[in-house]
This record gives sequence, structure tokens and C-alpha cells, in this order.
Amino acid sequence: MEKTHRMGFSWGTALGLRTVRVHPEDFLGYIGVSPLVNYAEGKRLSLEQVRRIARETNDRKAVEELAGNNPACRPDCWHAQLMRERSWLLKFGGVYHTADNYRHEMRMLLGASEYSFLDVAWRPMGSDLSLRTLWPEIMRLDFLESAPRIDVPVVFLAGRYDCNAPAGLTQAYFDRLQAA
Repeated sequence: MEKTHRMGFSWGTALGLRTVRVHPEDFLGYIGVSPLVNYAEGKRLSLEQVRRIARETNDRKAVEELAGNNPACRPDCWHAQLMRERSWLLKFGGVYHTADNYRHEMRMLLGASEYSFLDVAWRPMGSDLSLRTLWPEIMRLDFLESAPRIDVPVVFLAGRYDCNAPAGLTQAYFDRLQAA
């Protein structure tokens, strides 16, 4: 088998890091884009950021809706809280720095030859189903602890304005990571 590079984006970084950690002999290197380093801590930092912006912009509705929100720790209502937090995060530029909605993403997907209209139409439902199914495992992700060493070269791409996958966590992991 010819060795290749592995690349993951967002949730795909969890799969990618696990794969190269377990089978480094199959890969030349790993590239993680907006990596999930420690999802529970990332959600805590994200919520902290969106609350800060809500207070600074004096957005009373956001402050009120985010009060008591803690999607990382409330198993009975995490989904509603996560969706509320993500909605405000999108509005405040913490998902896309220059956009407050997903329309540009939908246009890109519709313009890509790899996806049909039905693929794009079903994407939100599939994404939500995956999130609901994988949430317990996602919340246990902590590559700072579980993958302190990767036996291939590693590159991370993290956006300074990305609050879904905070760059500070990526930097902390990169600084501690022992990679080939």
C-alpha cells in the first residue's frame, strides 16, 4: 500500500488523529483543520466567548438566552443549549468571521460536482443525527491526554476567529505534542 497524508476537518480531525495514532506506518503525515482537541473545553471557551460578546455589544436577548447555558454538562437538554449557543456564535462571527449565516456554505456545496441537490438538502438532518448519536463520545475527546505522541509529521490549521474549535486549544496541543 502506498503511504498517503491524512487530513481531517472539524469532527474529521478526531477520526484522522485516531487513525494516524494507531497506524502511523500507513501515513506520511497528518493535517488537521479546525481540530477538535478537547471538545468539552472547547465548548466552555466558546460559550465564554459568545457571552462576552453579548455583554460587550449589550445584546440583551443574547445575554438572556445564554444565561444558564452549558451544553457540555447538561445531558438532559444539551442539544437545545448547543443550538442556542451556536446560533449566537454564528451571529457574532465566531463560526465564520465574515458571515453570520450558512448561505455561502450551501452555495459552495450546491456548486460542487461531488454533491447532488438531495445531498445538500439532507445534510442538515444528517449532521444533526450524527451530532446526537456521537455526542457522548465527542464530549470525551481529549487529545491532550489520549494522543500526546503521533509518529508522523503533524500540521494544524486553526483560525484565530474560530470559536467552535478555539485556536488556543490547538496551540496548547501543538506545543505539547511529540510528533515525528
